[in-house]
Amino acid sequence: MGKTMKWVRSDSVIAQRLSNHEVRGFFLKKIHIGEHEHAFIEKDGNIIEEAENRNCKIGGLLGKGQVNVILFDKSEKRMQRPVVDLWTNDKNMIHATVVIKLQITGFNSFMGHFMRTRNAVLLEDLWSDIKEELVSKVIGPVVSKRSLIGLSDIPDVQKTIESEAFRKMGDSLRSIGITLLSLVFNPAFSYENQQEIEKVGSEMQKADADAIISRKLKKAEEVSSRELDREAAISEMENERIRRETEIQLEREETQTDIEEALEALELKSIKNKQKLIKEISNLKSNIKPDEKDTEATIKNLQFDIEKLRMARDMAEKKFYKNEITEENFKKLADDYERKIIELKMKIEGLKKAN
Repeated sequence: MGKTMKWVRSDSVIAQRLSNHEVRGFFLKKIHIGEHEHAFIEKDGNIIEEAENRNCKIGGLLGKGQVNVILFDKSEKRMQRPVVDLWTNDKNMIHATVVIKLQITGFNSFMGHFMRTRNAVLLEDLWSDIKEELVSKVIGPVVSKRSLIGLSDIPDVQKTIESEAFRKMGDSLRSIGITLLSLVFNPAFSYENQQEIEKVGSEMQKADADAIISRKLKKAEEVSSRELDREAAISEMENERIRRETEIQLEREETQTDIEEALEALELKSIKNKQKLIKEISNLKSNIKPDEKDTEATIKNLQFDIEKLRMARDMAEKKFYKNEITEENFKKLADDYERKIIELKMKIEGLKKAN
């Protein structure tokens, strides 16, 4: 009985064709197909058997025809390779390394693509086959669209390149029996690259700081302008209220003066009659209804008071959002302002109906 042979290979070998002459044994030749291996038994150029995780007979002394065993390493394979002379959009050249993890999953496709003229396939053969497509379709375009400072955001660049590799190369790799598991792009910045990144980064930080200061100043100016406009409006309304109150007071004083002059002009015969007349005139004065002008002025004063209450309510709301007063105090103030506004509106309606 011959001993069962195992496939002995280096880590760089991912597939190999062995003839029956290379398999130990005389009358009976056997090879063990391991857990992470796949095998085709080939006779006279045709596949006659597939095997995984078992012993496989491939002929012996009495066997006829040319028998080969084609072995595949189906475990996850990792390769790290350099990529040089990549150009950014701001005319800086960088180098990088890529770490690729892949796996043979389509054995017929892999054999048809790689093993027509080869008896062994190395990781380096695989890299030579995919390198040009990887650089021209994935890595090169991504790098060329970014500046040097843009490439310094390494996590984002890595995510973009891996995503593009799956999108643009996933199908083509599967067509030759390879499944891409992951791809990590690691840019290698030269000393000159690092100096340029620090310089541009410093300039960008200064520009960002200037922009922040500019926005804060502009915002402060806008707030100041709004406050000035509000104060001017309040001042104008206050001046208008004082002017109208002064007019009403003057009109009342003129009316009182007219009454007094009329009394003095009367020739009364007795003090008693004069006092009686003064009393009647006083009673008459108290029963006089306000004329339309007084009513209009009173309504405008009440409307002005309503506006002041609304502004006070808005100011309380602003203080609440700035955390200057509690929510409970804000609600209490808002309810109080609203109640007073309703009372003033009711007074205005009453004056309008009475008039």
